[in-house]
Amino acid sequence: MAELSLPDLETLRDQMLEDLELGAIDAGVSAPPVEPGSEWYALATAEANLHAIGIQSVALAAGDVTPLTAQEPKLDEWRQSFGLPVVPAYSARGRIVVETTGSATVPEGQALTHATGARYAATGTTINLLNNDEIEVVCLDPGDEGNRDAGDKLQFVSPPANVKTIATVSDTEPIQGGADAEDPERKRERILNRTANAPVGGNWGQLREIALNASPAVQDAYVYPGLGGPASTKLVIARRFDAARRVFTRTPSSALLTVVRTAIQTNAADALAVVAQGVADEAVDVSLTVTIPNSVLAGGDGNGWLDAAPWPALNGDTRVTVTSVTDERTITVGALTTTAPVAGQTRIAWFSPVDRAFTVRTVLTQTGTAGAWVLGLDGPLTSSDGSTVAVGDYVSPGAANVVAYGVTWRGLLEALGPGENTASTYRLPRAARRPLTTTEDSPDLNASQLRAFGNVHPEVLDLAYSYRSVTGPTVPAAIATAPNVLVPRHFAVYKL
Repeated sequence: MAELSLPDLETLRDQMLEDLELGAIDAGVSAPPVEPGSEWYALATAEANLHAIGIQSVALAAGDVTPLTAQEPKLDEWRQSFGLPVVPAYSARGRIVVETTGSATVPEGQALTHATGARYAATGTTINLLNNDEIEVVCLDPGDEGNRDAGDKLQFVSPPANVKTIATVSDTEPIQGGADAEDPERKRERILNRTANAPVGGNWGQLREIALNASPAVQDAYVYPGLGGPASTKLVIARRFDAARRVFTRTPSSALLTVVRTAIQTNAADALAVVAQGVADEAVDVSLTVTIPNSVLAGGDGNGWLDAAPWPALNGDTRVTVTSVTDERTITVGALTTTAPVAGQTRIAWFSPVDRAFTVRTVLTQTGTAGAWVLGLDGPLTSSDGSTVAVGDYVSPGAANVVAYGVTWRGLLEALGPGENTASTYRLPRAARRPLTTTEDSPDLNASQLRAFGNVHPEVLDLAYSYRSVTGPTVPAAIATAPNVLVPRHFAVYKL
């Protein structure tokens, strides 16, 4: 589509003045009064201001002519025009461990609450319940706030006989899958799937649409046609990270899978054998080298390194790992650099594989030598759940925006799609993932992530991969196994 070109205020005014001037000259006026401050100049300015209102309205509406750029409420009109349903907020589901003093019965609808005020209810009647047995519950308040981690506590409003008041969220099936009503970008994704992959006759575009319509907790859906033979298809769904609860998995809950399976069975053609499955996480470790401004101590602008000599510098190594942990404040790192950190000055950053976030600490003491630097820090290297730094974790030099770098990296990996589900030449290319890995949601770590990283952080003038544990997800050996998607584990940023 050609770019819309609209005149600005000055162009409108000058065009009118030019027309007035030329018309006056044609009428015999030798020196028409069009200079600034003249009556005609004021008239042209007023006219330009009047027409600029209409032109600005055109500019504002220009993006709504296509779902690629439309914003609400026009984007919702596009949804309606294609007959796509509203995807409302969805309730979290899971299981809780119930403590009893004997055999008990928990009836369907039995009410529970959380300390936040969120309300829950048993989804079915459970009889002969014994101590520490589990029951299934659903949050009565749809949305993200209904999700609960393993170990969280719920309270029965009116406990049944022999049931203790407090119940614990299950370790094996925590209460998850709750999602707020879809945001505009997810709505756009559904619209574009409808336009690009016309859903008909149970094709992959239709299966994808059914999954996306089933719940806003479905980030995206991927289809592997003919994976198990003719008329057999695998549909694989992925969820988003939940950074607020430190949930960095793309694998959906069993409750969400049940919702999608039910939607497929209800809406897909009967002749199709569709297996619905969640993606499998495959951890990836990455280190980047970047060119960013010097420290303010060395004339920088405050958006670069924290120290004049960022430590550790890479010296034949591709990343620096923790090789020994004395306690959460004393670690040994395997940096090969022969330059020692400066006690009381050098700042390092640790990327937690639990929080997937950086923590910056100052080196208070240092001993050791190249390959075994022992660092005493000014604060603990501890995750929000209480877990501490471990052997194999990555350590980077401190940078002004290093925390933001970690957030950006998480987001880039959250956008990856799963890889292929088979390497069999007898099944490929028919069984290749849809949408194709070369056209949408690439599963691989490549230059596209580097470009996106640099776009988010303009202070990064250059960057490259220093280390990647894998460049793409491993292909399963069996077609019954879920395809893999890369998720972040260890991450570091060093001076290029």
